[in-house]
Amino acid sequence: MKNRSRKGLTRRELLRASAGVGGGFLLSGLLSQRLMAQSGTTPPRIVFVMSQNGVMDDGWQMQGSGTGLNIGGAFAPLNRHAADIAVVEGLRYHHTAGHVGGSLTFLTNHPMSPNDQNDENTRSEGESLDYMLARTLKERGHLSPNTLLTTAAGNDQWGGGEFITYEGAKKPIKAIGGASALFDRVFGTYSAPQPGAGAPALPPDWQARSRQSALDFALEEYAQLKSLLGPHEAAKLDELAQTVRTLEQELVARDRNGDSSEVACSPGQTPGGGAQDTDVFDKMSKVFVEALACEETLVATVRLSHGTVENGKFHEWHHGEGTSDWRAEHNRFMAWQAEQVAVLIDRLKAKPLGSGTLLDHTLVVWGNEIGIGGAQEHGGEKLPMILAGSLGGKVRTNQLISLSGVEHSTLLVSVAQAVGIDIDGFGNMNGCATGVVPGLLA
Repeated sequence: MKNRSRKGLTRRELLRASAGVGGGFLLSGLLSQRLMAQSGTTPPRIVFVMSQNGVMDDGWQMQGSGTGLNIGGAFAPLNRHAADIAVVEGLRYHHTAGHVGGSLTFLTNHPMSPNDQNDENTRSEGESLDYMLARTLKERGHLSPNTLLTTAAGNDQWGGGEFITYEGAKKPIKAIGGASALFDRVFGTYSAPQPGAGAPALPPDWQARSRQSALDFALEEYAQLKSLLGPHEAAKLDELAQTVRTLEQELVARDRNGDSSEVACSPGQTPGGGAQDTDVFDKMSKVFVEALACEETLVATVRLSHGTVENGKFHEWHHGEGTSDWRAEHNRFMAWQAEQVAVLIDRLKAKPLGSGTLLDHTLVVWGNEIGIGGAQEHGGEKLPMILAGSLGGKVRTNQLISLSGVEHSTLLVSVAQAVGIDIDGFGNMNGCATGVVPGLLA
């Protein structure tokens, strides 16, 4: 006999049925899949990645005429995904440049204010593209209750350059620092209440011991919910639950034991590098790929810094300092970053979505605060821009687009139009040509 309760099940009823930490995340994935099947549409996902300290001219080796991209040099790890990548070279920041200026204008196309001050008081003068996309998608009724997800791997030593996402002029969004904090933002967190006065003394690590799995709070509700689901959706629920549990065990197990794998640092400071920092971006990408897959977020922004070396050392190499082999060291670290982005693409490809993969419905935009050049390069010319994914065929991949002096605002407009937002300019367009990157959009 047909289950009538399942036919009439609403999103609100489902969310109420899963009144536990992490429940909304799991159910949003099931609901997005169900509604996608009904409507035939898949919402876009966008990931912005920003690197620092530019790219050495001998590390940027891109070849291709029209289709048939070949990626070499420091970015060779990405070549295994060449068919899914578009490279754009020759764009330039119009309003500002340098470590702080490039960071602030990367997603805003606005000048920094004050425009002669590279310190912690420096801010962008306008909204960033990632925030605008998230705001617009939410206004259009997409399911995600947490559309905007802004993350960072390590803090910036360049003061105001730490902030790259803005909800408005001089209104930065502070980034989430570390994979465990990101996990808690997406899946929820729990700590037992503080014992009252007169209660027996507890060991110093009682809170860490009491932090239970996010899923443990929803197990009973999930068991009831599964009776309302079909076999396929019930199996999907089990799969999502296991994914969250595995991530939690990997990311926060050391936190529970009082041995955090991530070092908190204040603005203006950098952690010391080494093994404790090498896997931060890797762990974070695991979390936000799952969030993107389940439509818990549609927009993710990540500053890729630190890793095998801390940012201060990378900055020295950018200036031709620290070692006689600074150029090779700089390229080696960029190759490490390229491998991190390549693994991110691997994970997007591994997630089935609709009739394709998560990558098919995602656009990854990887840029830099500084352009391609040699030692001491601080200009905003010859920006290295790498895009992966096609957003359902809206972006032409497997190509190299070589330009000269075109404002990078055209890239921001291209991303917005690929998402379905009809604009011909973004940010402060004073002196900037309107339109998109030639040949990028299908």
